Amino acid sequence: MLASPCLALKESLFYLVSSPSDKIPWFVKEFQRLEELSRELKREQTFIKARLPKNQVKNRYVDVLPCDEYCVAVKCCDAVEYVYLNASRISNIFPEDDRVYIATQAPLKSCTKDFWHMVLQEESNIIVMATSLVERGISKCDIYWPTKEQTVWNLGCIQLCLEKEVFIAENSIVRRHIRLCHKLSDGSMEDRLVYQFQYSGWPDHGIPIETYSFLYLLEQVEKYRLGKSLVVHCSAGIGRTGVFCTLDILRRYLSSHSFLQRMNALVDKGANKEEVAAFLIRVVSETVVQLRKRRPGMIQTAQQFWFLFDCLTRNFDAS
Repeated sequence: MLASPCLALKESLFYLVSSPSDKIPWFVKEFQRLEELSRELKREQTFIKARLPKNQVKNRYVDVLPCDEYCVAVKCCDAVEYVYLNASRISNIFPEDDRVYIATQAPLKSCTKDFWHMVLQEESNIIVMATSLVERGISKCDIYWPTKEQTVWNLGCIQLCLEKEVFIAENSIVRRHIRLCHKLSDGSMEDRLVYQFQYSGWPDHGIPIETYSFLYLLEQVEKYRLGKSLVVHCSAGIGRTGVFCTLDILRRYLSSHSFLQRMNALVDKGANKEEVAAFLIRVVSETVVQLRKRRPGMIQTAQQFWFLFDCLTRNFDAS
């Protein structure tokens, strides 16, 4: 019998990621089940906004679209109509959580102004960029910020200024301090400091070779976060973005009162680590399904699904 909910969580996570060759079939099978569920979900979702002729050019990939129900509409300056962005609002994944994620594709050059209006509108002071600009010779993201310190970009009623860049975690993370100024209708200016965290430790078509730098990225984001809303993107806005959002959500949920009550019930029944491990896989899968309801395709591969568990294990082992 496992001694306590917290110990049961740690032991079961370790059990899942130890001896990977034995456990990987579990993850592959569960990920295949997730893919089946997602295909059923997608039949119920609509993508009318993303498929409008005027909006199709705003999609980086033709097969990665936000569903209508959770698509973020952006209002620019004094414009009458809202504009479309390939971005999805993710919130209310579990009852005790009030955090909001804006999961989006890497901004296209033509959408730079709209992207910054979204950051302003959503009152976010954090942007997570989980991609390099170019990977394997293929463009993954356009430059949407000033690249020289103290250089100012004018984007209509918005101004951007890069104040400084800081390289951390053995240069796998760049923290950029970007001053975002907005001209109000009365002519006055308001400004805020936005922190952009670019993570370059994730190889294209793979996963990071270690969990430390990715977990450190989450810690840095938490340290600098002021509001409820986080803007997160990779290239398509579903793979690495999905891992980041799911991990950030689960780090809090697995420490929450409601989850520990569920764990306590299992421990009281005398559940062993294999039974608790199966329960944990279900909890993580349920979370991924909730994210995919809001943005289809979140977490793209079984390998990313495995990496999520590896990060959770290291996170709770260190706590």
